[in-house]
Amino acid sequence: MTQCPVCASEKDYQRIGQHWSNSTSCDFPYPSENERAVFTGLWLAGATVSETGNNPLLLKTSKYKEALEWIADEIGVWHSTIKEGSGRETLTEFTGDQTEHKYEKWRWTSVSCPWLQHLVDASLTNEFVDFSPRAAQIFTSFRGTVNNSGSLALWYPDGSAFADLLADHGFSVTTHAYEGRSDLLWFDRQTSVEYLDWIDGPIPPLAMKFESG
Repeated sequence: MTQCPVCASEKDYQRIGQHWSNSTSCDFPYPSENERAVFTGLWLAGATVSETGNNPLLLKTSKYKEALEWIADEIGVWHSTIKEGSGRETLTEFTGDQTEHKYEKWRWTSVSCPWLQHLVDASLTNEFVDFSPRAAQIFTSFRGTVNNSGSLALWYPDGSAFADLLADHGFSVTTHAYEGRSDLLWFDRQTSVEYLDWIDGPIPPLAMKFESG
């Protein structure tokens, strides 16, 4: 049984978003600060905003099923499904490589949420994109890694714009552009320590990507 956080009714909702859409006495809740940060972090990490229904929903594909299960717990009522992917899909969460990969992958889907409309046409300079430590933690966990020398590397399609965003938060990085893949943002060791402390480290299921040799 699922309890609606708005009207407190308990039903076997297959999709609670349908309850909010169809109810005459209930409506979509506004996501909490933490839930908005998780949505934003996933969007920065390459999640897709789908507008196929009356309200948008978020889709995130990853080879790390445990990380998506962790997201499901964090996002609470906004979680819908985690399903195994089929065929080949482009994944950029580790190396930024945009070519096809054959490894097993999973797709997390959110419940439809009106707030996600903010991210449809958003950019890094848009007022709707709040790069909070929590959002940065989610993004970094999927798109980052620490190399053997202890330096953090992040991948993002527009490295220059992201470097400006990081600079606004006091972090100076070096960017490298690569043809056919996302740009690399490289942190020196001291900045890596400071940044990872600011985001309170990676999410637990992806901590192994941040253990230097």
